[in-house]
Amino acid sequence: MRSPSAAPRSPLKAVLVGSLTDLGGSLGAGQILMIGYGAVLASDGMAVAEIEQAMRQIDPGSGIALIGNVVGTLCSWLGGYVCARLAPAPELKWAGIVAAISGAAGLALGADYPLPLTVLLSLISVAAVMLGGWMGAKRNAEQTPAAP
Repeated sequence: MRSPSAAPRSPLKAVLVGSLTDLGGSLGAGQILMIGYGAVLASDGMAVAEIEQAMRQIDPGSGIALIGNVVGTLCSWLGGYVCARLAPAPELKWAGIVAAISGAAGLALGADYPLPLTVLLSLISVAAVMLGGWMGAKRNAEQTPAAP
């Protein structure tokens, strides 16, 4: 339960930590996923040049791309949740900033996909951040003591 005398919350800290959770988690998980994918390709007997080529040209509908998108969406949800848990009220205002950062990053980094798919994935990321923010705000409200 939150204490009424708890230290004031910093919106800047909430947005930074939420954004780092989303973007850092997505990028870190993507790197781990690519290492695993490379290991699978190598175990199938592919040469290094073939592995590099396969990793540069991943089909957006392939299993590895779908796993990456799901993991990235989960990181976006977590970024929104973390932001809301750290932010002062109104939590969704601050989660909205994280969502905007996430959406912009998705558009900027999605150059390998066709534009409509990049836009769709960015919108899904924004929705995931906002869902996480809403769930974090709800959790905050549950932990706030009722007024006497």
